Amino acid sequence: MIPKHTAIIMDGNGRWAEQKGMPRVFGHQNGVSAVKKIVEEEYPDVGSISIETTSSDDIRSYHINSDKIRDKIGFVPKLTIEDAVRDLCIAMKSNKIPNSFTDDIYYNVKQIKKLKVK
Repeated sequence: MIPKHTAIIMDGNGRWAEQKGMPRVFGHQNGVSAVKKIVEEEYPDVGSISIETTSSDDIRSYHINSDKIRDKIGFVPKLTIEDAVRDLCIAMKSNKIPNSFTDDIYYNVKQIKKLKVK
């Protein structure tokens, strides 16, 4: 099952663009394009999907980010965002992430319920 609307926080895209000498918005657009492409490939029956982006000052996204992980422990990921999105799609289709849109063990689900977002 794929929901009709899903929010994805893609932390680091603006920093990635700046490191390449590009404006932050280039990173945001690139991240959205990557996610859209993979989800549409993995769920061809759904058709074209839309992805909304918004600027966020969400302090949670800066507690741990890829720059801090690299700087503190020297970890550099070997997989791309495309790999991660594809793996999530496959896991969801295989029911390896049961009740991911309703179970309170997922932090963002709990927060959305608390805010009574509909």
